[in-house]
Amino acid sequence: MIQIHEFTYAGPDDYARVNHMRTEYNAFRTGKGLISLSWHEGAARVAEAHAKDMHTRGFFSHTNPEGQNQGDRLRAAGIRCYAAENIGGGAFEAPPLLAAWVASSNPQHLANLLLVPPQFTHYAIGRWQTYWAILWLGGLS
Repeated sequence: MIQIHEFTYAGPDDYARVNHMRTEYNAFRTGKGLISLSWHEGAARVAEAHAKDMHTRGFFSHTNPEGQNQGDRLRAAGIRCYAAENIGGGAFEAPPLLAAWVASSNPQHLANLLLVPPQFTHYAIGRWQTYWAILWLGGLS
């Protein structure tokens, strides 16, 4: 394990891939005429912890085996807000994962990618091995 910017990544590739996803996601938003959202470091740790939990315990869901969803996990980290979440698994790089969310049969995946202020102002991305979680946050207090 290595420590980079307050994150514990499985390896240097995780850090690089999260940064690549940030770049790809902002380019996607810009290409749709949308502004970039602000990065939230604390929520990124929550997203990474969820990706790690899915990998470690072998589940793939917005809700962990204890029944906690993204709102519960954020509140446990002291982050008070409302949130939306996309999760991904198996995609090692950002472009295929973004493409999968855009083409998903669940329209909420694309809708989340296009969330805009004032309702949602921040985002965060976490990755562990082949699992991803991206969070959108609004109403931060």
